[in-house]
Amino acid sequence: MKKLIKLKGKNMKKLIALFLICSLFTGCANLKGTGSTVESSAQQNDPATAGDSTVSNPDPIPTGDWLTIDDVETPAPMERVISDNGREDYTVEEVAEILNSIDNFKTSDNFTATVPKHLDHLREFNIGTQDIECPTEEQYKNFLETFKYIFPNDDFHENCFFCLSNGEYYPIYENYDKFIDHTLNEDMDKWVWFLTYTEADSDDEYRIDLTTPYYFGGSISSFNRGKAIKTAYEKGDAEFCSATLSFPEYWFESEGIYPPDSEKSFKLTDKEMSIKDAVKFFEDYVNSLPSRYEPVFSVHVNRVTVYKLTNDCYGYGFSTSRMYDEIPFEYFVDGQHISGSLNIIGDMGRGFMLRSDEADSASGICCDETIGDIKEYTDMMSFEQAANIISEKLTDHVTFEVVDAKLIYCQYDDGVPRLFGDISVPIRAKWSLRLYNPNDALYYFCYLDARNAEDFSYFTAEEIQ
Repeated sequence: MKKLIKLKGKNMKKLIALFLICSLFTGCANLKGTGSTVESSAQQNDPATAGDSTVSNPDPIPTGDWLTIDDVETPAPMERVISDNGREDYTVEEVAEILNSIDNFKTSDNFTATVPKHLDHLREFNIGTQDIECPTEEQYKNFLETFKYIFPNDDFHENCFFCLSNGEYYPIYENYDKFIDHTLNEDMDKWVWFLTYTEADSDDEYRIDLTTPYYFGGSISSFNRGKAIKTAYEKGDAEFCSATLSFPEYWFESEGIYPPDSEKSFKLTDKEMSIKDAVKFFEDYVNSLPSRYEPVFSVHVNRVTVYKLTNDCYGYGFSTSRMYDEIPFEYFVDGQHISGSLNIIGDMGRGFMLRSDEADSASGICCDETIGDIKEYTDMMSFEQAANIISEKLTDHVTFEVVDAKLIYCQYDDGVPRLFGDISVPIRAKWSLRLYNPNDALYYFCYLDARNAEDFSYFTAEEIQ
């Protein structure tokens, strides 16, 4: 029996690249040491529900003694994670007034802020993954159900369904018995990371990859309908039409970057839609995706990049992170060059919309994570106190431009390897300021613990986006 399908030429290269990206399975970036670079985890996956596209596939494998897509029901959407922490925010103008009253701070022309004036409480907790078992028939069934939920109008081609194990892609239906009884390879527990559906091996002019990787536990992590890359391919801006690696900034010109509550509107491929309304639609959709576990976190849009698709149409690109208890996690945009010794893990979730009624892609959804050892506090320093303390920690001889201010949950890399079910990564709330120093032309990412004035750290970067 053939163990691994030989994908042709650049298609194999694409799948190898996909594996490298998917190996960052939390959808996060680890910013380490001097001169390190954030690598992209923005791998995306999903079907091409583009009705006008033509997708050819190899001949289907005969059905065996396993469930097929026709045997499962479309699952119900998940209920959105609802938090009630009594959050009330300052306006951006109120935050700017506080910062501009500090001698060595002034807000930049494009200053943004999401700063709470009031919260009922703060929490400190540990984070980890669910105690995930080896592949089971239930998880396999869950994959089919979720595919059917996201891509109700697409055919499920069994020969496009793979398991990644020890760096190799195994066709599920050629290895189904071994897959279910955990003998696909000797280190099944250690090396099987996700299931994936991808139409990468088509020679069609408009071939589109449909990929939905899962980390065993059954929850969706990313999807891509492939319409953005199809648009770029048809314009001649993309070498091949593949949804596997669909990064809008590679093919489309950026019109600008906006906060998620912006009322500014742009024409999408079907109609005009405000950024604020697009963010709400996208968040509502991805936070309702079916999951084997009840999600602890929701997906939160931190900023929106507007891309010009054609002369008169635009698309919205979303930078996302996890949200817990009305406080988002730190996020970084891929490709930043970092200097400094601080090891911070930042979320690098992404999303894209071309139509007002459809999310084209999303990644970094992280439904399989959970938390433990929760401690709740009602005491925290105010933003004004935090801003003054950060100012005092920095040099008096520079007037820093404040680019962004917020309260976030922050995760540090302690270098300790952890297994599934190990819920021991500490998370704390931090006041965060992103500053620009005109003297050395560097951006300063500053973090102050929301309850401990002595816990201050920062790193520098050549770019902030």
